[in-house]
Amino acid sequence: MGLRLDVPLEPRWIALGFGIECKVRPLSSATVASVQAKAARLAREMMTAAEAEKLAGLVEAKDLSEDDLRAGLTEMYLAIVLGQATIMEWTGFFDRPGRAAAVTDDNIAAAMRLPLVGPRFVGEFFRPYAPLVEEGNGSALPQPGSMTAAPITAGAAEPSAPIPASSAATARRRSKARTAPKAAPR
Repeated sequence: MGLRLDVPLEPRWIALGFGIECKVRPLSSATVASVQAKAARLAREMMTAAEAEKLAGLVEAKDLSEDDLRAGLTEMYLAIVLGQATIMEWTGFFDRPGRAAAVTDDNIAAAMRLPLVGPRFVGEFFRPYAPLVEEGNGSALPQPGSMTAAPITAGAAEPSAPIPASSAATARRRSKARTAPKAAPR
């Protein structure tokens, strides 16, 4: 098995639905790691800022933990920072009716904050790289919960001691004695 090198090396258009398309430049693994680190840093900074309370109020986050909010902010900032690093052109975004929105950092941030746009952008941006993972060529860790990941996520279990037959029978008799049928009401 080997690693395919035919991933996008030239700018390409990705469709996001809703009549929206973005022309994006490819990134190196170092740049992707930098984008991810910046998104995590921005989320941490937001959580420490007073604006985190304002954000929590906007999303009615009564039942969300700080970790939940941080995870959501990290995903949002990943879309924003990835968009700002890669989007060269776009179609389908308007800053007012009939007027196409310019590709600026502020407009990209506004677009990526939209619930159906940001997550879809991230997914479509990385779609060409998914076959590398699916081929199992060692370019990524196995998915949690898979049999391949089992040795990584869990150690060997200790065998349990067998329960003597006499103990099991005694337990069943005691259980039946406690649940004797009640007398019918008069």
